[in-house]
Amino acid sequence: VKEGTHHQLTYIFLNVLRGELDEDERVIVDKDVSGYYEELKLQAGEFVFRKNTYPDAFFVVTRGSVAVPRNKKGGMPSMLLSGAGAIEQTRTLSSPDLLGAIAGDKRTSVESFHKVGGIFGYCDFLLERYRTFEAVSSEDDTIVATFTKSSMDKMKDENRPLYHIVHNLLLRASLMDLANCTCHN
Repeated sequence: VKEGTHHQLTYIFLNVLRGELDEDERVIVDKDVSGYYEELKLQAGEFVFRKNTYPDAFFVVTRGSVAVPRNKKGGMPSMLLSGAGAIEQTRTLSSPDLLGAIAGDKRTSVESFHKVGGIFGYCDFLLERYRTFEAVSSEDDTIVATFTKSSMDKMKDENRPLYHIVHNLLLRASLMDLANCTCHN
């Protein structure tokens, strides 16, 4: 599976960075990224990580999707920016039993979905703070590319150009989150 994921990651990086890479940088990503991540394959309902755990990695969805359940402690509702102003984002899972075991009920409210190309878990990872939310696979055979601190340190030592590209990717992802007010606590 990793060979297919490798090419998928290259496409995702190029798409998120929207043409900011020159031809040499594209070759670096395509040729070199495979040595710096591990794949995690999940079934529906399996956690990628839990809230209040150490942020040992950030993740990129390469197959399937990951859901972030809404924080049950209240707080501000999720808002999206639109031409009509700020509107509340309300989503529930389409499958009634997908996260029922987690929530203890049959209609779990979801803060956000990360589908193929979704990048998540990087804010806590970069800030080195315990996870402020949890993430769970929302369908069977979901695959996420897992970039750990040690793999990023290795990348920084061995391939600084790729390291800078990945950090640019995370910066772009965080800007997209901020623009849409979808950051998790």
